[in-house]
Amino acid sequence: MDEMEQFTSGDAKFGWSSEIRAFFTVQIFLTRLPAPMWIDLHPGFLMMGMAYLPLLGILIGLVSSTTYTVTTTILSLP
Repeated sequence: MDEMEQFTSGDAKFGWSSEIRAFFTVQIFLTRLPAPMWIDLHPGFLMMGMAYLPLLGILIGLVSSTTYTVTTTILSLP
């Protein structure tokens, strides 16, 4: 039994906890933001979390653009 078959039969029980773990795994992969301590970088959860890449990209972009707009408005930068 290879590693991915073992993963899908054991750790990757499809449900909310598995999806949340996959989301935070992708968040750790894309950013330096802290995540809960029970999240690890298992390749299987990274593969499951690939569906969350566009959503996380949009969230990162919204936070970045909002931060830029607010700071330039407050500091009156050109």
